[in-house]
Amino acid sequence: MMRYDVVAFLKGLDNPPPDVVPGDLPAEWEAVYRERAAAHERSAGVPRELAEHFALLDTLEQMKLWQQHPTS
Repeated sequence: MMRYDVVAFLKGLDNPPPDVVPGDLPAEWEAVYRERAAAHERSAGVPRELAEHFALLDTLEQMKLWQQHPTS
């Protein structure tokens, strides 16, 4: 039987830039990130690592819409 890591597979679908971590976000965006991570983990019941990954993607996407960059 073939086994694979579902979390690793899902993370590979859409990765943020490798040099961006939540600590790089401005304070107001880091708060958005943490809120989204908690919502993904609690509401959707996904593992914390995956919830944090998707929260970072969500937050970076919102920052793009607002034309902000995490390191500016």
